Amino acid sequence: MLRALLFIGLLHCAAAGKAQTDTTFWFAAPDIQQRHGDRPIELKLIGLDKNARVTISEPANPAFTPINVNLNAGTVARVDLSIWISQIENALPNAINKNGLIIRSTTPIQAYYEVLGNNLNTDIFTLKGQNALDTAFVVPGNNLFPCLTTMTGVTFYNGVLVMASEDNTRVRITLRVAAAGRPAGSTFTVTLNKGEVFFLRSDDGSVPKKLAGTIIRSDKKVSVTMYDDSVYPGGWKSAAGSCADLCADQIVGLSMLGLNYLAVKGPALNAPLNDVVFITAYYDSTSLKINGTFIKYLSAGETYAHMMAASEQVSLVEINKKTAVIQMSGFGCEMGMSILPNLDCTGSQSAAFTRSDASSGTTFSVTLLVPAGQERNFRINGVPLSAARISQFTFVPGTSNRWKYAKL
Repeated sequence: MLRALLFIGLLHCAAAGKAQTDTTFWFAAPDIQQRHGDRPIELKLIGLDKNARVTISEPANPAFTPINVNLNAGTVARVDLSIWISQIENALPNAINKNGLIIRSTTPIQAYYEVLGNNLNTDIFTLKGQNALDTAFVVPGNNLFPCLTTMTGVTFYNGVLVMASEDNTRVRITLRVAAAGRPAGSTFTVTLNKGEVFFLRSDDGSVPKKLAGTIIRSDKKVSVTMYDDSVYPGGWKSAAGSCADLCADQIVGLSMLGLNYLAVKGPALNAPLNDVVFITAYYDSTSLKINGTFIKYLSAGETYAHMMAASEQVSLVEINKKTAVIQMSGFGCEMGMSILPNLDCTGSQSAAFTRSDASSGTTFSVTLLVPAGQERNFRINGVPLSAARISQFTFVPGTSNRWKYAKL
């Protein structure tokens, strides 16, 4: 039962020109197993400094009636999509679906999609705006933990959803593992129109069938969602607990990837489980260093899992070629997953977020990563950080005191 574990990865690279604060968001929602909890589902719309008129539509699905939302500046709209779940989730595996969402706003906003999962199987997909669109992707993900296997008569899956932003988009998918009746290493092509979604699903939820390392190339820009339904750490070591959680995010493409990443440990997972950083290479001969120590060379599509030590509060990942990095974190045995922004990005100056369930009694925190000397410049709801908060910032090891971080 992971309630609102939200990693806010603020992406704003000079090459991309826009952050996840945007006026247009493209998103393909995965089909989550109902038996463990796939609803309510909500779209959170966060107003910034101007009022906005937001329209939620599905260009490939004429049966879906667009939803209009008036969003005042500085407010949050929680749009419950549960009654339309059959038109929101893309449920037909290894085939073309029609339920790709486009969220358009008259002024810049932030947005995320949340599976509340009856408080049993929850996670948040931070929507990346224009930064989600690209023509080349490598899918990062979990290669340590299986999906839940203890629920009789139910199979939980790992999946990748590719959504087209233009008609006649040719998508070439190269498999790292066997899937959809095709052998490992094979490449196949699908053609999508605007708003259509190809849903690639694993053959089952076992570790050898995980789709991390899938490489996607297209002749026009697409967005990509990855998900791992009901990840079960007890299938790795029973001492980690019996929880199972959705671990998912909207990922970014090659143009947004970088060479340096920093993972900051979340609240606290049960021993022997700790936060895991999954590093997946797009290119062959990718050199990987973690905390200054050379680990190995990765081949294209290969994933290396770095489980942080109990005493390790941050992990500095350095590679020599653009690589995708995703972090699994949480508290107790409850987990979530988020793509990490690279340190070569310039960052974003503002973020907005809301707590889904303030009565839950669980940890709610924000992790801030800043260039050293900038920690005094933060304001939360217009209020500067206190001296006590500022004192919580710590230098990131291995960065020559160029970066500081804090978990507030």
